[in-house]
Amino acid sequence: MKKITKSDRRKMLITAAGALALIIIVAIIASIGKGVRNKQEEKQSGYGFSTAGFKGVTNVECLNERVAVFTDTSGKKGIMSLDGKITQQAGKNEFYVVSDAWLSRKTAVRSELSEYPLLVDEAAGTISKKQYNKPDTPEKSAYWSEEAGALCWYGPDGFIGRVEPSEVALAPGLYPVARSDEPGAKYGFVDESLKVAIDFQYDRAGRFSEGLAGVSMGGRWGYINPSGNVEVNFEYDSIGDGIYSYRNGLVPVSKNAKYGIIDRQGKVAVEFEFDKILQGAGGKYIANKDGKWGVLTVDEQIYAAANTTTQPQSQAQTGNYIVTTNGGALNLRSEPSVNSQIVTEIPNGAYINVSAVENGWAAVEYHSSVRTLSGYVSSNFITEVASREAQ
Repeated sequence: MKKITKSDRRKMLITAAGALALIIIVAIIASIGKGVRNKQEEKQSGYGFSTAGFKGVTNVECLNERVAVFTDTSGKKGIMSLDGKITQQAGKNEFYVVSDAWLSRKTAVRSELSEYPLLVDEAAGTISKKQYNKPDTPEKSAYWSEEAGALCWYGPDGFIGRVEPSEVALAPGLYPVARSDEPGAKYGFVDESLKVAIDFQYDRAGRFSEGLAGVSMGGRWGYINPSGNVEVNFEYDSIGDGIYSYRNGLVPVSKNAKYGIIDRQGKVAVEFEFDKILQGAGGKYIANKDGKWGVLTVDEQIYAAANTTTQPQSQAQTGNYIVTTNGGALNLRSEPSVNSQIVTEIPNGAYINVSAVENGWAAVEYHSSVRTLSGYVSSNFITEVASREAQ
């Protein structure tokens, strides 16, 4: 056996020390890299969360189901799409919602760049140059009158008159109304002919979307179907700043002061570990976790599974159709797939032309106020009409 000399021992110690140092360096680099990644992106079971693009964003709020408003460190406000993309950079703006008729909501903005309040182009997510000349016009709202046995208009001075179906021209579906404007008034639902369809029994109620509507009873929130039967139990603290609607089979809700996402059966798709989750689009949601804003992306498998169970297959054929989503917008996609790009959102009640139907997808043309767009929509949310009327 060869005798180990002092020189050999020194070489062995130096080699071991070098290897140990290399391991430590690699571990430090990996830890730093992990820390950098964690600042930008976090991957958990069922979702990904990225703060990229949200530097300087201190708050985000949904104004409606199409527009979110963000605030930066200087207090200026801009516009985000519901999947977290900035469409209008922050300026010295004040955003608010105006209403000139029941169920009609417009997003307006006061800006130092304009003498008049402006409207927001919600489809593009930008501030329109069109002047909104009546920013202080008092809102008129519709409440159910027991005395008249009908839905009636009420303004700042009280009763105005009955709401006629021809005034509002609702698509087939159910719409939430309150029994009065008094605090604590109960909510119910009327159909497109303005007849009571679900009795006044809820503390609050939202619009139907994908066959479900959020309602509250006894301080808890759940979701009901058009028959008034409970589909998602009353076990949630709230369902958003407003009343969030299902989109592609998923909806954000809160429980025990934390937000998560559930499917149509109430099964948890994203655990309740967020401080805030806003109404989303296409499987993406603006969210806040540990004081940081970012985009929460639901895993494709969960998103696809939830989306395929939103509605039974329809029997749509080619011809003229109207979008019937019970209030929400319908995604126009570039390909017949829930994972394809969203071209635009088609408003409920809009007319479209269907050229082909296959596997639950309809190939359509949508004539917006700006241009004609082509793509695919779910055939579950369109209804055939005799002829296309001018919009």
